[in-house]
Amino acid sequence: MGISTVIPFSHASEYTQICIDKVWIESTKGKIACVTPTTAEKLVERGWGTLFDEEQFTTNSQSNLLPSWNSGNPKQKIIEFVDKVTNPSSSAFVPAEDRIATFDVDGTLWIEKPQWVDVLFHVQDLKKMTQSDENLRSISPYREIWNDDSIIYQGDKIFNELNDFKTAFPKAYSNISQEEYTKIAKNFLQSNHPTCGVPFRELTYEPMMELIRYLKQNDFKIFLVSGAPTGLLRSVSEEVFGLPTENVIGTHANLQFDENNLIFLRTDLNTTLNANEQKDINIQK
Repeated sequence: MGISTVIPFSHASEYTQICIDKVWIESTKGKIACVTPTTAEKLVERGWGTLFDEEQFTTNSQSNLLPSWNSGNPKQKIIEFVDKVTNPSSSAFVPAEDRIATFDVDGTLWIEKPQWVDVLFHVQDLKKMTQSDENLRSISPYREIWNDDSIIYQGDKIFNELNDFKTAFPKAYSNISQEEYTKIAKNFLQSNHPTCGVPFRELTYEPMMELIRYLKQNDFKIFLVSGAPTGLLRSVSEEVFGLPTENVIGTHANLQFDENNLIFLRTDLNTTLNANEQKDINIQK
């Protein structure tokens, strides 16, 4: 009967360009087809489905994209942008091999309140140090960490008001192998957040996760570019964000090769954070 395309309705937005001078018809099984008006009339007569008007089709098909996003200008601009750069007929077309999108992590893909995830991760190890060395308990910032002072959970304050924290922070998780570090990181991210009461790894923003999936479906290569430690993010990059470890650019650890055991040991965290203009530099590297 000349049906040119029959597809699941959930994929309709991918085929909006093919139904020129034709009409859409929706079957009783949730499929849609782009057909000539004559064919559509015959299909409707035989009970295959019902006509689907263009305005309704456009509205409904777009609603299936980024479903957690509110309808409005930001969502519309994203969809329009992706349509332009993926349409070979568009002057803004970008070949698949050149489509790249970068995302920050803290406050963008997962929570950063009341404190950054990586800061709480490092505090965990600094507190462990105070358990084995009582002398540290009288020295800031170990004193505040040992006493579980509220300043630990107040964002920038831990850096701005506990000046020595900037020195202590990179020392966490030193003199251990990368393999051990990854296991510790995974276990930490599976533990419950102190105020939210659910595992850290589950505290992602669904609208942003949808955006990553949407871009991947349109052949974008996604990179995480964050001030958080590279190893921490890589420990869950595939499971949580659906991204390979090599697509994570963060603050890296200084490593030393142990020739006797043939492993890399972490000495400390690089004091040059992967933040602000440093992100651009590390992307180029």
